[in-house]
Amino acid sequence: MIVVKVEMWPGGSEKGKYELCTMTMTNTPKPGETRSADPAVGDYEIKLFRRPNVHGHSADIRKWKPIRFGTVKRHRRRDYHVMVLVRKALTSLGMDKYIG
Repeated sequence: MIVVKVEMWPGGSEKGKYELCTMTMTNTPKPGETRSADPAVGDYEIKLFRRPNVHGHSADIRKWKPIRFGTVKRHRRRDYHVMVLVRKALTSLGMDKYIG
């Protein structure tokens, strides 16, 4: 699983940082397989989470509810930088209309 976090650092200081959102990209093997048949190519399930801003909420992402879902199919991992996968993931979430 690849985890992408977006944090706010008020005034550029890590001291008061807080998380704005988290995106997970989980490798999803084909049915009946325990991992991808081709290690150079991957399919991913994408989930976008917004951390609740209420004190006392768990830091455990497994307890958060996703706000968007997407998939990336046939990503050639060895041919592209991980940020290409991030861009594809954002597009699969419908965020491409906000990317210039």
